[in-house]
Amino acid sequence: MGIGFLLKHELAQFFKNWTLSISIFICFCVGGFFIWYAPYNIIEAGYASMNMPFVVFYWLLIIFIPAISMGKISEEKSSGLLNLMISKPIALKYIVIAKWLATFIITLIAILLTLPYCITISFLGNMDWGITVCGYLGLILHSALIISISLYTSAKAKNSFNALFYTWIILFIIVGIPSSFLLLDLSSGMEMLIMRFALNEYFRSMNQGMLYVHGAVLYIVISIIFTILTGHALTESFRTRRTTIRHYSIIITLIAITITTYFSPVRVDLSLSNKFSLSPITIETLQKNEEPISVNIYYSDNLPAESTRYSRELFMLLRSYRSESHAPFTIKAIKVNSKEMATFAKMEGITPTISESHNTNNTEDIYFGATIQVGEEHRTVINPLSSTTPIEYELTRTIYQTSVESFPTIGLAYGHNETEPNLISQFINEVRKIANIRMVNLDREPSLNTFDVICIIGPQEQFTISELKKLQSYLEDGGRLFIALRHAIGRINDFQATSWFTIQRTGLEELLEYMGMKINYNFIIDNNCSALSIQQEIGNNITHRNIKFPYFPIITHFDEHIITNGLNSIMLPFASGIEQVKTTTTYIYESLAQTSSISGIKTPPIAYQVQTRWNRKDFDKGQIDIAALLKNENSGGTVVAISNAAFINDEVVKMFGNDNINFAINSVEWLADNTGLIQLRNKYNSSPVLSKMSASTIKGIKALSASIPLILIILITLVSYFKSRHQNTLR
Repeated sequence: MGIGFLLKHELAQFFKNWTLSISIFICFCVGGFFIWYAPYNIIEAGYASMNMPFVVFYWLLIIFIPAISMGKISEEKSSGLLNLMISKPIALKYIVIAKWLATFIITLIAILLTLPYCITISFLGNMDWGITVCGYLGLILHSALIISISLYTSAKAKNSFNALFYTWIILFIIVGIPSSFLLLDLSSGMEMLIMRFALNEYFRSMNQGMLYVHGAVLYIVISIIFTILTGHALTESFRTRRTTIRHYSIIITLIAITITTYFSPVRVDLSLSNKFSLSPITIETLQKNEEPISVNIYYSDNLPAESTRYSRELFMLLRSYRSESHAPFTIKAIKVNSKEMATFAKMEGITPTISESHNTNNTEDIYFGATIQVGEEHRTVINPLSSTTPIEYELTRTIYQTSVESFPTIGLAYGHNETEPNLISQFINEVRKIANIRMVNLDREPSLNTFDVICIIGPQEQFTISELKKLQSYLEDGGRLFIALRHAIGRINDFQATSWFTIQRTGLEELLEYMGMKINYNFIIDNNCSALSIQQEIGNNITHRNIKFPYFPIITHFDEHIITNGLNSIMLPFASGIEQVKTTTTYIYESLAQTSSISGIKTPPIAYQVQTRWNRKDFDKGQIDIAALLKNENSGGTVVAISNAAFINDEVVKMFGNDNINFAINSVEWLADNTGLIQLRNKYNSSPVLSKMSASTIKGIKALSASIPLILIILITLVSYFKSRHQNTLR
C-alpha cells in the first residue's frame, strides 16, 4: 500500500469522528471571544494587524492539536490495529508520515478558517500582508512541531490521556522553560544563548514580520527529530541495531545543521515596508564611521509586557548594527534594581516613569531608556524607550553626526505674536537634534539666505509688505519655508451657551495664493474627529462632558511623500481648507494631507453651541486638503504649509501622540537637507490603524467576524456527514 492510500484512510477516520468538529468549533468559540469580545479586543486595540489572532491561536493550538491526535497511535496500539497494519506489506515510515500529514492537513484547515478574520481586518485598515503571511508561516511551523511531539507521545504512552499529558510536559520544556529564563537577566550571556533557542521568541518575531532562518530551521529540525523518534518507538519490538544507528545518525546530522545555522544569524524581513531591516543609509553610515559606538540599555524588573517584547526586538536590531559596523560596537544591558543603580541611571539621564503597582495601591518607578555614545563627543539619551521610539533614526543620526562638520541653520521667526517657544518645547528640542536654531526678525534681518529653513509658527499679527517681499525673494533664491498658520481661531467658553469662531489673516495667505496655494476663508468640520471636554454648571455642581467636536478633525489620509511616510494620524484643533489655484509663477502644488471623505466647511463668523446636532448633510464636501507644499521648478524654493499651528503645542501633542510632532519635524528636516535620515524617523511607528466606525457598525462586524468560521465549520461537518452517509448507502 502506498502513502496516498494510507493518507486517505487517516483523513476518512478524522472526518468520521464528531469529536474533531466539536474540538474545532470550541476552539473558534474561545478564539472568537478573545479576539472580538474580550477586554482590549482587536477593535479596542485599534490596529489593522493579525498579531492578536495569531497569539490567541498559538496557545489554542497547544490544546487543540494534542486533543485530536492523542489517540492516533496509542488507541491503535491498544486495539491491536497497529500491529495488524505493521504485519502487512506496508513500510512503517509510510504509516507515520500518513498520520503526520493527515493531522497537519486538519490543522491547516483549522488555521485557514481564520482567513475571515484576516479579510475583515484588511477591509478595516491598511494591513501589511507581508507581516500577515509571515505570521501564518509561524503558526504552521508551530503546528508542525506540536503534531510531531503529539504523535511521539501517542506512540510511547499506554493511553490517550497519558499521551496528552506527556505532550504538554514536552512543550513546556521546549517552549516554556527557555522563554521563562529570558525574564531573569537581559545582560546575561547565558540569556542571549537561550534566546537563540527559544522557539516562542522566533514565533513572536514571525508574528511581527521577521523570519529568522535559524528559528525556522529549529522548528523544522525538532519536528523531524520527533517524527523519527515516533517511528523508532513503533519499531521497539523488532528493530535492528542497524535501524537504530540510522535513526540516530539522521538526528545527529540534523542537530549539526541547527548548530551551523546558529552561527549564521540570517533573517528575512517580510514586512512590505522592510521596517525591521537596516536601511541602506544606516548601513552606509556604519561603514563610514570609525568611532567606537556604545549603547547602554537601562531597564527595571517591572517592565510592562509590551516593553519587554520591545526590548528583545531592540537587542535583535542592535546586533544587526554590530554585525554591519566596522568600528567597535558595544551593547550593554544595565538592570536598575537598587537605589545605587537608580541614582546612577538618573546621572546618565535616564529618569523613571511612574506606574501604579498591580499588587498594591502604591506607585512604582519603571526605568527603560538608552544612552548612545559615539566617540567621546557625541552622546544621545533616549528616555523613555517605547515601541514607538524611532530607535534606528536616533542611533543612525548620532553616528552620522560624527562625520558632519556643520549643521543646517533653522530660523524661528518672531515679531508677529508667533507661538511662544516654551509652548512648543518638544518641537524645538527635536529640531535642535538635527540643526542649529536662531531666532529671526524678518524686518531687521539683513539677509535671510543664511538660513537653510525659516519656520513661521502661529503668527497672529500682520506681515508688512517689505517682509512679504523679503520672503518672496528668499524663496526665489532657493530658500525653504515651513508655515503653520493660526488662521482659524476658535475659543470655547465654558458655562456659556455660545462660542464664536473667526478667521485671522496675516498677509501670508496672499503670498501663498500668489504662488498657487489658497488658504480658504472657512472652518473644516469632519466626521472623523476628536472629542471635546467641556464644563457645564448644573445647579450648584460643575460637570464634565465629552462631546464629538467636528472642528477638531483627525487626519488619517496622507499623500505618498517622505514627509508623511509612516504617519498614522494627526489632530488639528481648528483648521481651514487648502486648495490649488492658478498662478503665473513656476511653483508646483502638491497635497500632503486631507480630511476624511465625510467632511464639510463652515463659513465664519460662526456661533457654535454645545447642543449642536450634526447630521450627514453637514459633511457634504468630501476630502479637503489641510497641508500642502509648493516647489519652485526654477530656483528650488519650497514651502510646506499647514492651516493650523496649535497641532504642535505641547498640550496637544501630549493628548494626541507623536505624529503631530513627526509631521512638523519631518517637514523641517526634509526642507533643511534630504540626507535620507528622515525616512528612518517613522520607520517603527507605521502600525496601520483601523478605520473609525460607529458603535452599531462595530457590533455588527464583531458578530459577523466571530460567526463566519463557526458557520463554515458547521457546513463542512454537514457536507462530510452526508457524503459519508451516501457512501455507506451505496455499499
